[in-house]
Amino acid sequence: MKLKVYTYPEGRYDSLDPYDEILRIDSNGKFVVQQVGEGLVDGDQYALSPQQELPKRKAEDVLAFIAARKLRFTWVDALAPNSEGTLGEDTLIISDDKFVDLHRAGIKAGGGAFERVNLLRESVEFIMDQEEL
Repeated sequence: MKLKVYTYPEGRYDSLDPYDEILRIDSNGKFVVQQVGEGLVDGDQYALSPQQELPKRKAEDVLAFIAARKLRFTWVDALAPNSEGTLGEDTLIISDDKFVDLHRAGIKAGGGAFERVNLLRESVEFIMDQEEL
């Protein structure tokens, strides 16, 4: 298993609960389990515990990633019923600035703005996660 290693103050440290566990790398290069609230100093290297669910990213970080990568978004609406006579899924396609598809995700046809925003954010964060691994 690969773990993403961060160097404090970079990374996801500031969005964690003080009681969450992290894996700090000690001077011998070994992982030491400690709680976030026990503190880190500048230059400490750490990883999130593999059992821990990743915290939500800040909206600014997601938008900065979109801008830096020049991501393009295409919504393909399901206009015709599928073979079962029900509307299919609307599709979100995310591509890079060279129009290479990076991710595709579906949402129930006719989904509202809130569902589309959630799908968009989750899809961008999925791409971000893939780059971090």
